[in-house]
Amino acid sequence: SGGKIIDSARVVNNRFTFKAIKHEPTFAHLVTKSGRPLTHMFVEKATLKISGDANLSEVVVSGTPANDALMAMMKQSSDLLISYNEARAKMDEEVNK
Repeated sequence: SGGKIIDSARVVNNRFTFKAIKHEPTFAHLVTKSGRPLTHMFVEKATLKISGDANLSEVVVSGTPANDALMAMMKQSSDLLISYNEARAKMDEEVNK
C-alpha cells in the first residue's frame, strides 16, 4: 500500500521466492521491475502458482484459498465491466440502470 515495496525476487528457471513473507496473508500488487502492474495477490507462507502472460498483463495467482477467491472475484468483476460497457455502447437502458 502506498507504493511500498515489501519484497522483490529474481525469476530463475521460472521460479522465485519471496523472503519477507509475514505469517498472515498480505494484500499486494505484483509488478515488473519497471513498475508495470501484473495483478493483485495475497502474499503468504505457501507455495503459489503464478501463471499467464506478463506481456499482456494476464497473470493469475493460485494455490491458496485467499488467492483463488481473489482471482475469481477479479474475473467476475472484469466480466461485469465488459457486459456493462457493451450494453452502454448499444444504449441499452435496461442494463444501464
